[in-house]
Amino acid sequence: MKKIFPILFACTLLSCGSGSLGQLPVSPAVPLPVQSEPKSSVGEKLQPFVFEDQGDFIHGSMPIGLEPLPSGNWLIITRDGHVVLMDKDFLNIAHDFIPTNTYWDSGLMSVVLDPDFSNNGFAYFYFTSPDSDGPCEEVFCNTLVKFRIDESSDLILKDRQELIKIPMMNRQGQHNGGGMIMGSDGLIYLGVGDGGFYDGPNAAQDENSLLGKILAIDPSGINPPIIAAMGVRNPFTMSLIPGRGLLIGDVGAETFEEINFLSFDASILNFGWPIEEGPVVDSNFSQPIFAYKHCDETPKDEDPFGHDAVVSKSLTVKFHQGVVHACDGNVLTSIGFYPETDNDPYNGQLKNTAIYSEIYYGFVRGLTINSDGSASNDRHLAHSSGITAARIGPDGYLYAVSIIGTNHVLKLIPNPEAAQ
Repeated sequence: MKKIFPILFACTLLSCGSGSLGQLPVSPAVPLPVQSEPKSSVGEKLQPFVFEDQGDFIHGSMPIGLEPLPSGNWLIITRDGHVVLMDKDFLNIAHDFIPTNTYWDSGLMSVVLDPDFSNNGFAYFYFTSPDSDGPCEEVFCNTLVKFRIDESSDLILKDRQELIKIPMMNRQGQHNGGGMIMGSDGLIYLGVGDGGFYDGPNAAQDENSLLGKILAIDPSGINPPIIAAMGVRNPFTMSLIPGRGLLIGDVGAETFEEINFLSFDASILNFGWPIEEGPVVDSNFSQPIFAYKHCDETPKDEDPFGHDAVVSKSLTVKFHQGVVHACDGNVLTSIGFYPETDNDPYNGQLKNTAIYSEIYYGFVRGLTINSDGSASNDRHLAHSSGITAARIGPDGYLYAVSIIGTNHVLKLIPNPEAAQ
């Protein structure tokens, strides 16, 4: 990584105001009510792929991340702090808990494994701390911790080590980000949102702030975090293109949703927020590889169930009714990448494909990532509300979790009726 800015993490760097804002209540994390999706043999035949529920009901509320383990087991996390160990058939083995603040966009957001997990058992978790002292006394803090995973114990989280704590500068709990990927270069890439300050301080464009950034973090905790990219609003999810770089799903404001690409060997990139959103005009900013305009009805029109949104359009337990942004259907996330592989049960249909999803209306689409880094062939794949993360299993299939649709792990399979 070249020309990146080192940031020494200290409370004074992101100091809070002198007046206390008080402790906001922590909302209980419970599943959002969903509108039943229509069951139609005609509609289902038009879906190229379908999601199937797997195994046991996941302990906790709002599954938000998953990682396959070398043993064949799976690690599943939920927004309300549960860390669940499941076997290869997705049957519950054990679970543990990380105390977590779940107010608004807050919560346990992501998990990645150490590159040497087979030997050291380390996994990294990114979550909103419930602390009310130190740097978190007057603001929300997002925290990155390391645990050793003990697959032989009922309580699987051992040897906690805190790596960084990032004050979010407010108590609104908005725009936390949450995307996290272990890069091919051995660094943890962490998506930090702008904290909701798009109408106030320009944190995403401030080189002295950690907000609105993609951070590259030394897993050992010895070296300070460095800024790998800036100018992001709410990088909710990220996906790895092995050996090449990251896909960043940046939740937009009023006009566009973005998927950005960050190469492992690139100089620092600036994606333009809050000065620009979507395709950029200023040549000083990096173009997204894909941007979806909020009022474009095509993705919903191409999905047989794409106009049937969940009842409550909020990622949180606030139960807001009505639209999130103008025109509905706007919260897209880059949820997975399927590479070219010999172990491919999809027979090349998803080769070199980034899979992204609209959370509330539930359309799941594919975007081919070309060898030059460009994107093409945007097409409809499947339907499932609330998909937030997807990983490839040992069998080559793509497995996902949904924050609002179901408390099961989901398996993406070719629709058997579509082939008839």
